[in-house]
Amino acid sequence: MQCPQCKGPTHVLTSRFRAVKHSTNRRRACLQCGYRFTTIEIIIPAGVRADPEALRRGLPETETSEEPETTDATDATDSTEPE
Repeated sequence: MQCPQCKGPTHVLTSRFRAVKHSTNRRRACLQCGYRFTTIEIIIPAGVRADPEALRRGLPETETSEEPETTDATDATDSTEPE
């Protein structure tokens, strides 16, 4: 794994498994700059499959038109007569 600060190599200081969340927390240190950080690795059981439809339902609906709708602010100022 690369260091998020300097992109150098890292090594694991400690690893802790969390059975409740099915994850592993690893404390890492950079070999170049000494920066320390934590990574969380989530364990997904082999029988669990991703549902693409659930992902699509969770995303907000977006416009697919080529031209986005815009409001022209100059229309409001054109209606007033200059003094």
